[in-house]
This record gives sequence, structure tokens and C-alpha cells, in this order.
Amino acid sequence: MSISSTTPSVIIFTGAPGSGKTTLRDAIIQPGQVVLSTDDLYMEMYSQGGRLTYNEAFAVGDYKDVLAEFMIQMKKAVMEGKDIIIDQMNESVRKRSKHMQNVRAIRDDYRFVSIDFDVDKETVYERNRSRGPGREIPGFVLDNYYKYYERPSKNEGFSKLWVVYADGIPHKL
Repeated sequence: MSISSTTPSVIIFTGAPGSGKTTLRDAIIQPGQVVLSTDDLYMEMYSQGGRLTYNEAFAVGDYKDVLAEFMIQMKKAVMEGKDIIIDQMNESVRKRSKHMQNVRAIRDDYRFVSIDFDVDKETVYERNRSRGPGREIPGFVLDNYYKYYERPSKNEGFSKLWVVYADGIPHKL
């Protein structure tokens, strides 16, 4: 899977919790790339040095503060011309478009790559159950992902589209 270029890139993941986004992210991250993940920020900001589980950190955390930090990190990365991986659900055109608008408001030379994790609901539910205590995502979050999911397309402004199925192997569209 080659996504490198001399032009700075934003790779936007789209996928349900448990679809393999963070696993792939950790496998493809390159030195100098910046990862933007609200899940990671919850843990950094509210887990008390790892003493709290993800669910506990989420329960005590303030989403507005997490989003503010997300935006601070995005702005810094874009101003520095860094490649960015956005590891979130991003299930709708509206959410992905917002990321693109935020980047373009700072610099207009970025290209956007979509990696869509097309994993069936049954597999995602099974993976969610196996996450262990304090890591399971509530069922309504999974249901809402599938309810509001819109497949990424080049019409949104992506220069490349990739899809990852349950086997975890990226395929170029």
C-alpha cells in the first residue's frame, strides 16, 4: 500500500469501532506523520497515566476539551506541512468534509486519501466483545455508525480511495 508523495497528505480513516483502524494505523505509521485520534486523546488527557480504562476515561472526560486539543494538534501539523492520519469513525460525508475544510483553511496544498474499513456489523460486534473489560464500545455507538455510514467517494475531494475488508488487507479502488 503506497500512499507516499512529496505533497503533504491527510489520510482519513472511515470505520466502525473494532474494524481495524488503529491496528492498520500502527502498521503503516511513518516517522514524522501525525496521528489525530480522539480515542488516543481521551487516554492521554483523562486516563490518569493509564490507571483508568478507556471507558472510565471517556466517562470522566470532556468531549469539548478533547476536540479542542484535536484541533490544536491538527492546526500545528498542517502549519508544519506534516502528513496526518485521522483515526476516527468519520462515518459521514459531513464529518470528513469538516476535516478537509479545517486543513484547507490553513493550507491548500494538501491531498486527501480515504481508507474505508468495510467490515460487516457481525464481525465488528464480535471484535467488540473480545476487547475486554473497560474497552467495549456501547452497542448504540456501533448501531449509529452503520445507520449513518456513507461510503467515501472521490466526489468528496479524495485523490485516492482504499478499502480494507475484515481480512485487514488494503485494496485500492
